Amino acid sequence: MLDTEGNSAAEPFFRALMPSTSQFGNAARVLVSSTPYGQDGFFSETYQRASSGELRDAQGHHATTAQMNPTITKEFLEQERERDPDGYESEYEAKFLAGGVGFIERERLLEVVDEDRAELPANEVTNAVLGFDPSFSRDPAAVCVVGRHAPDPQLLVLAACQRWVPAKRKRFKSRDEQEDQQRLVLDGVAALAKHYRARVVTDQHLPGQVVAGLAERGVSATVRSWTPANKTQAFKHLRARIYGRSLELYRDEQLLNEIQRLRVNYRPGSAEVVNPRSGDSHGDMVVALALAVAELESGGAVSPEFWRHYDELVASRDWGHGDSPIPAVF
Repeated sequence: MLDTEGNSAAEPFFRALMPSTSQFGNAARVLVSSTPYGQDGFFSETYQRASSGELRDAQGHHATTAQMNPTITKEFLEQERERDPDGYESEYEAKFLAGGVGFIERERLLEVVDEDRAELPANEVTNAVLGFDPSFSRDPAAVCVVGRHAPDPQLLVLAACQRWVPAKRKRFKSRDEQEDQQRLVLDGVAALAKHYRARVVTDQHLPGQVVAGLAERGVSATVRSWTPANKTQAFKHLRARIYGRSLELYRDEQLLNEIQRLRVNYRPGSAEVVNPRSGDSHGDMVVALALAVAELESGGAVSPEFWRHYDELVASRDWGHGDSPIPAVF
């Protein structure tokens, strides 16, 4: 097995492989097998040419997971379809879906990864922001703490990142299970925020539970609107920092994989950055990272008067499930 580091390396690797089969003459066989990854690239093009007969000495075959592995139950496949419809078509039905163009090149990303460190001590980070992508049910929740490097304030650094994957990824959880997961996640978020003295920024998903739950733990949170337009802008801030080498990351495989999965879908007059799901990931860590970086880029801050008003609102009533003590802050 050889890691070819992405779709861009597939064709040169195949060309280098083919001459080694010449010693076997007509008995040589080369099997190219993969789950489809978009409609472009070497594998997709080779499959289409083989299936259409353009490659006279090749054949193209297509099979779904159910056809190849009958031990996988229909119930499991249906659960996967409900969880991630787009990912299901690609991963389990082997469909060549439009995947867009890669947003951040792997080589450029690896240039900003410090292989010699993990999390940073709190005293090496200033003006820290904790980006929080919340979920308390089936999907994972994630945070990334980003701040300015104390010796070099122009450099943003990933100080810490963490992810909480629910133990039972079933469609419906009991209220007790959801509350246990919520306590686990919010306790962890609050502990990180206090450790790094970071202000917390989250999107508009579950604002009542997030803002009130963190307030009970002595941590304030700002809710930012997360629309396709400003999500794309946040990812652009992230890419600009990576390409300008003014953001330092450490090696967290989940985070790096999610960054590399970001795609650009081009439409007439516009381009949108999309964050595809894959397996148990819905891009939660890269969302948290983008939230934190965008907040630092904008210099966003909330006035003391706002937080005094917020504290009064939180204390004024018992916030119920799904309520929000404050409107989203744009």
